[in-house]
Amino acid sequence: MLGLSAIKTRLPISVAADNEPLPHPGVYFGSYPYRKEEEKGRLEEFLGGISAFTSKPVAARKKHWQKFTRRVEAMDRPLSKMSERGLDSWIVDIKKKLHHKGLSEEITARAFATIREVAGRKLGMKHFDSQLIGGWIMLQGMIAEMQTGEGKTLTATLPASCAAMAGMPVHVVTVNDYLVERDAKLMRPVYERLGLTVGYVIEGMEQAERKQAYNCDITYCTSKQLAFDYLRDRLILKKFNSRLEFKLESLYSSKPASEQLLLRGLNYVIVDEADSVFIDEARTPLILSCKTDNTQQEAVHREAVWLARQLKGKNYYSIDEKARRIELTQFGKDYLTELATQMRGVWRGSRRRNALVQQALTALHLYERDVHYMVDEGAISIIDENTGRSMPDRSWEAGLHQMIEEKEGCEQTGQTETLARISYRHSSNAIYASRG
Repeated sequence: MLGLSAIKTRLPISVAADNEPLPHPGVYFGSYPYRKEEEKGRLEEFLGGISAFTSKPVAARKKHWQKFTRRVEAMDRPLSKMSERGLDSWIVDIKKKLHHKGLSEEITARAFATIREVAGRKLGMKHFDSQLIGGWIMLQGMIAEMQTGEGKTLTATLPASCAAMAGMPVHVVTVNDYLVERDAKLMRPVYERLGLTVGYVIEGMEQAERKQAYNCDITYCTSKQLAFDYLRDRLILKKFNSRLEFKLESLYSSKPASEQLLLRGLNYVIVDEADSVFIDEARTPLILSCKTDNTQQEAVHREAVWLARQLKGKNYYSIDEKARRIELTQFGKDYLTELATQMRGVWRGSRRRNALVQQALTALHLYERDVHYMVDEGAISIIDENTGRSMPDRSWEAGLHQMIEEKEGCEQTGQTETLARISYRHSSNAIYASRG
């Protein structure tokens, strides 16, 4: 399944009412809007999912979608007869209406018709009915399932442009750097004709380039780039206890925090391959870390791997390959106690000793060379399990990376300290509960 989905932050996942402000930086939402994480119980999530699936019969939804597409297509002839100057005035008027009245169905239909006309003039391609329906579904924060060849890239211009014209900074998330750059450049003529700026963020970009791209009305990026840049911003923002303190700091500081931030907040995002991001990648946390002094830890990692190699056979430990976890048996713990009799330091305490050896056993038995990692010029490089690509700038935490280095005979690198972490789990729950 190939799916596109959209989320508006700070507001419920639905079209904003006429009297409800749209999520964008300003007095109401602050200079850096984002939705606070809300802890929900399993029962609440289950009932929310049932409500979303049963709130409206499928036949009624299809009838509503068809009515919406007819509304858009009814404007095709008058718009096609407009001169370029007339279209300029029309676009300005649409933007004003979206700003003042929100994403009502009537104004959204006009906006979609305008985007459709612009795409026809600039790209020679007008959106089909299925694409209009997909765009309308996404604008309501739901998942639109589209097969390969149905034109997801063109479909995404509808909600992206509409939200951007309404004043919301938009992120379009896709699966890799190649598609990020390709899609941004391919759709640029449409966005620019609508008076919108578009940028993209890929691996290797400097901070100034990233900030410039995120300052555009519409920014294309991958989920990992967006998540890590958001974590970097959170490290800056967590220094302030309130929004007022954050604003006051800019009055006296020579280098205010507001100038160091990359994003303008999380306002509206469109996610390509939604099933991959919110399901396949949901269990993998994204961790922002820094190097620490590893002098004292090197010997510990080396000794942990040596001890783990002495435990040969299933009598010493059990393996849960699905959860990627190893547990020492009582027989294994007793044997470790004998092995560590003459050892000092951390090896004197059973709890710390068992945890270190379990981690070393994990490195030895659950992480395979050329499957989970590769050895490149004497260095361990993690392999992304979803894409198969090497990630030389990433490392495992809690000493696992160093133990794998010891396992492969590589020089140990400095252990990392976690500064911030995030996963796609909360976003996944919100999207699932809103499918309709």
